[in-house]
Order: sequence, then structure tokens, then C-alpha cells
Amino acid sequence: MSQAQKDYDALHKLSKHARVLSAVAELLHWDQETYMPDGAAAARAEQLETLAGLIHEAKTGKPIADALSKLIDIKKGTINAKGLSKEQQAALREWRRDYIKEKALPKNSSRIRQTDFPVHPRMARCKSR
Repeated sequence: MSQAQKDYDALHKLSKHARVLSAVAELLHWDQETYMPDGAAAARAEQLETLAGLIHEAKTGKPIADALSKLIDIKKGTINAKGLSKEQQAALREWRRDYIKEKALPKNSSRIRQTDFPVHPRMARCKSR
């Protein structure tokens, strides 16, 4: 296996970790909308806020930046790795685009300050009926 392929596999693993964290957040949001008991909004908000920070770090932290920069010039978009398939090159361009977009946001802006809203709007509507 070439070094480029090893670097690509390492980046893919980091990207998968970020996707898993995002899937967990989606599951928590779904649970919040469907099954979450009354009075749990503050705890769920803290969970989601913490998870949002972890997701942002997984998408923009040094490990992913280092892995990405081994394969593609982050500023220019020029692929440095040789021997990758067209699909892998397309994935690199997508990872670079996502990295740049996520990196442009301050860490705090990726966190939804749900603790500022102790009652979820949907829960409030259900209670008012």
C-alpha cells in the first residue's frame, strides 16, 4: 500500500469519526422531538452543546488538518497525493471544502446555545394544547 493510500485511509477514519458524532447528535435531536420526558430539556441542551463542540473539533482539529494537508493543499485545492482514484480525489476535494467551511466558523458559533432555552419549543406547544 502506498503512503498516499495510507494517508487517505487515516483521513477517512477521522472523517468517519466526525460522521458518527454527527449521527449521535441527530439521534439526540430525534429523541428530543419524540420521546424525551418533560424536564429533561436542560440536560439534553448540555449534551447537545458538548457534542457540538466535539463535532467541531473532529472536523477542524489538528489531526484532520494534518491528515488533509498531507494529501491536498488546503489553501489552493491542489491534490498532492499521487495514485489515488478519481473517487478518492473527489472525496479529498469535498473534505477540503467541508474543512474550510467549518473552520471559518468560530468554535462557539457551531454550538447551539440551547441552555438559553430551557423548554424546547415543541414541548411548549404540546403543553399548551
